[in-house]
Amino acid sequence: MCVQKSSIDFHLDNDTYKLCVKDDSIRFPEEIDFQKTESLSLHMVNSLIKQIAGEICLEKRGGTTFSIRFKKLNM
Repeated sequence: MCVQKSSIDFHLDNDTYKLCVKDDSIRFPEEIDFQKTESLSLHMVNSLIKQIAGEICLEKRGGTTFSIRFKKLNM
């Protein structure tokens, strides 16, 4: 029996927030460019990343992990 794990981590490191969403059981398809897809959910994520001047990375080792980094707003 295979145990599937998913996790979400969100923390502040100095002035940068980092959000990581990981799923060990799902491999993101190699043929899809997540930054140029017609998927509504990924389009919305990429649009939000641009609005907050953030960065997004995809790691496909051991499942799928999306990492998003963005700066803390000074208000």
